[in-house]
Amino acid sequence: MLSLWRKCVAPFRSTQSTVRCVRKRSRMPLKVELLEDRTVPTTYTVTNNADAGLGSLRQAILNANAHRGADRIVFNIPSSAPLTISLLSALPTITDAVVIDGTTEKGATGAPNPVTVDGTLAGATASGFVIATSSVTIKGMIVQNFAVDGIWISGPRANFNTIAQDQIESNGQAGVVITDGANNVIGGVGNGNVISRNGGDGVWISGAKSIGNRIGGPAGNGGNGVEISGGAHGNRVRGNEIVANAGTGVYIHDKGTNNNRVVGNFIGTDAAGDEGLGNTNQGIDIGIGASNNVVTGGNVIGCNGGTGIYIHDAGTTGNTVSGNFIGTDSTRTLQLGNRLQGVDIRNGANGNTIGGTSSSAGNTIAFNGDYGVLVIGANQDRILSNNIFGNTTNGIGEFTNGNNMQAPPTLNSATVSGATTTLTGSLPQANTSVLLQIFKNTPNGQVLVFSGFVKTDAKGNFTLTLTGLVSGDSLTATATIGNNTSVFAAALLVK
Repeated sequence: MLSLWRKCVAPFRSTQSTVRCVRKRSRMPLKVELLEDRTVPTTYTVTNNADAGLGSLRQAILNANAHRGADRIVFNIPSSAPLTISLLSALPTITDAVVIDGTTEKGATGAPNPVTVDGTLAGATASGFVIATSSVTIKGMIVQNFAVDGIWISGPRANFNTIAQDQIESNGQAGVVITDGANNVIGGVGNGNVISRNGGDGVWISGAKSIGNRIGGPAGNGGNGVEISGGAHGNRVRGNEIVANAGTGVYIHDKGTNNNRVVGNFIGTDAAGDEGLGNTNQGIDIGIGASNNVVTGGNVIGCNGGTGIYIHDAGTTGNTVSGNFIGTDSTRTLQLGNRLQGVDIRNGANGNTIGGTSSSAGNTIAFNGDYGVLVIGANQDRILSNNIFGNTTNGIGEFTNGNNMQAPPTLNSATVSGATTTLTGSLPQANTSVLLQIFKNTPNGQVLVFSGFVKTDAKGNFTLTLTGLVSGDSLTATATIGNNTSVFAAALLVK
C-alpha cells in the first residue's frame, strides 16, 4: 500500500530549493468577427427579344435569382431587332435583389430606347413582373397586355422595392399591386411612372402588413387610380396627377386601413387646371371603417363626376381634410367644380375634421355643383376655418340629424366704433362654451376674422369685440358644440 501511495504523489521539494515564479497574463476571450457579405454583384445582359434561352430576359432573371446578393440586369438588344419581348408564359417570380434597368437600352442617338415586355401570349394567369423579395428595382420598362397585373409586389418579404420611370398600361387588372409589402416606392420626384389604361386600379395596396408604401402617377385606368384597403396603413400618395380613371381617384377603405396620407396631388385635373380629366366617381373616397387618414398639403381636387371628397359609413372616424383646394385651384379663381358636393360626410361617419382650428388648416371649397360641405346622418364632424364660396347650393348643408342639427348662431348687431367692432348674437344653448368662428364674406370667398370659445349667458346671448372691420362688411358665422359644427349663420352687415 505504501509503494502504491508513493506512485500517486508528486516528489517532495525542499522549501529551500530555488523557485521560479511565473506570472500568468490574463487572456482576452476569443472573439469571432462576422465578415460582411461581400458577394460581388453580377450584371446579366439581355441581348435578344426571345422568350427564353441564352441572352433572354427570362434567363437573366433565373440567373439573378440563383446568385446570392444584389445583381443587375441590363439590355443590349441589337438595333435591328424589335425591342418588344413577347412572352409565351409568365416570367419567373423575382426572389433575390436585382435592378432591372430598361434605360440601359440605347437608341441611335444614345438616348434610352425603352424595352417592352408584352404579355399578350403569356397566359390567362400571368402578371408582368412578380416580386416576392426586397430591394428590387424595375426601371424604364414598358409592361403591357398581361391578363392579370402589370407588376405584383407580394408578401411580407417584399419590402423596399422601387418601380420607377416605367410605362405600365393595358393590363387586364391592376397596373401595380402591393399585397402585404412595406416601404415600397412607386414613382417619386423625377421617377414618375405612366400607369394607365389598365382594366382595374392603377395602384392597389392591400393587407395589414402593407405599411409605408409611397405611390405616384396613375391615370386613365378602368378602376380606381389608387386603392388602399384591407388594413393597409401608413402609406403615402404624394405629388401625382390622378386623372381620368373610370372609378375613384383615391379609394381608401376597410377597418384597419389607417394613417394613410394623400398629399399634394392633382386629382381630376392637372397642374394647368385642364378640365376633361375628371375621375368618373369621387376624387377621394374614404369609407367602410377606414380611420385616421389625412388628406392635406394642397391637393387640387376638381372636375370629378361625383363628390370631391366622400367620407362615409360607421367606424370611418378621425379622418382629417385640411389645406386643400376642392373645386378650384391654388389661385382660387379657376372653376374646377366637382359635379356634386365638395365634401360629403354621411351614414354614421362620425368624428372627422374638415379644416382645423388654425386658418392655415382650412380648405378652399368652391364652385362645386351642389353643397360645399354636406353632412347627412353623421355627427361630431368639425367644419372649421374653411373658405367656402361659389357653390351652387349652400356652403354647408346638414340633414337627417347631421351634426346633431346644431343651430347656427344668430348675429344680431355689429357696430363699428373707432378700431373695434362690437358683435352681439345668440344661440339656443344657454350658459354654454361654444367654439365660435366669424367670417367676412368677400368677392374671393370667406376670410376668418375670429376663432375662439365664447360663453353664452343665461339667455344664450354673447358679445364679442372684433378688429379690422369697417362699415359695410358682411359677416357670417358657425358654432361648434361637442364637435358638431353648424351651418352658416345668416349674413349680417357691419354698421
